[in-house]
Amino acid sequence: MSNHDVIAKIQKLRALSANNTSIHEAASAAAMADKLIQEHRLAEAELEVIQGANAPHDAIEECDMHTRGRRSAWHENILRTLVTCYNCTWYMSKSIKFEHKFVVIASAQFMTSVRKEVSEGERDLLITRLKQDGYTSVDYYLGDVHQKRGVVYKVVGRESDLKVAEYMFTYLVGELERLGKIHCHGYGVGYALAWYEGAAKGVSNNILKAREENVTQAHSSAMVLLENRGKEAEVWMRQKHINLKESTGLSGSTSGRAHAYAHGHKVGSNVEINPTRSIKG
Repeated sequence: MSNHDVIAKIQKLRALSANNTSIHEAASAAAMADKLIQEHRLAEAELEVIQGANAPHDAIEECDMHTRGRRSAWHENILRTLVTCYNCTWYMSKSIKFEHKFVVIASAQFMTSVRKEVSEGERDLLITRLKQDGYTSVDYYLGDVHQKRGVVYKVVGRESDLKVAEYMFTYLVGELERLGKIHCHGYGVGYALAWYEGAAKGVSNNILKAREENVTQAHSSAMVLLENRGKEAEVWMRQKHINLKESTGLSGSTSGRAHAYAHGHKVGSNVEINPTRSIKG
């Protein structure tokens, strides 16, 4: 079974609970999905051990896992856990984008003139709205170029490991964001940030526990092979990016919001990853 087949099965499992607000159903789907992933990776590793030097190897690659306007403690927590679990490595890179702004101007008799700077995506919507509001003269011209800075989380590893890590990252981030909208609605930004950090910590703890149990159940030679993948990825990254610097961790947003963090941690812990344990109530 290929990685594509495994992910296709996982997508079907997760589609069953995509619109459900129940943490228990989300947990069940995550447990079944991770079981498929771990069994597939271990089976591949055991086969590679048997074949030895004749075993096919997929190349080490690099991918942009996630792009944001600024660093995020809870995203980094999940990413750090997944690259450990799937034997990859990661680093951060600065992102700079240049965006043209457009100046929309509108006027009409007995109406206040309008001059507004907008993005290209907002331009046509604003022009339509102004015409609907009764402005008879509406036009636009190209404005200044604005620089947008951000951060890109880049992951390095075997192609097959990258695909699994990328899929799990997208799923877990989406799942926590979905649950966060339910549990943080009306509590403010500060509460939500602390909640997400707690939820990410709960999910990450479960992933790492599941990994330890898989290590004890697997053949030692297969686990050594998988661990070596992570070391190879680290060497590849350091050789390609010789000027990488160590970055400090984020302090997070939990100060004064212990209740929000604890609530998030409880919900995140219920997104059960370990297939050998029962779903929590």
